[in-house]
Amino acid sequence: GKAQPLDAKILTPTGWVCMGDVKVGDKVIAATGEATEVLAVYPQGEKEIFRVTFSDGSATECCDEHLWFTATYR
Repeated sequence: GKAQPLDAKILTPTGWVCMGDVKVGDKVIAATGEATEVLAVYPQGEKEIFRVTFSDGSATECCDEHLWFTATYR
């Protein structure tokens, strides 16, 4: 991870909330589809945000320091 806009939508067991509203102890939906507890929140301050569009047409917004997990055929 890294910085995403504070108005980015985060899925929780009770529906969508804004990133800026997530607090320690809240539950969010993990990549596995299971609810997981937020253990820490690390404010990033003001950063320039970029919209990244992938080859399949999906897109996200993030700062230029966003950390990505990738895999290749090799």
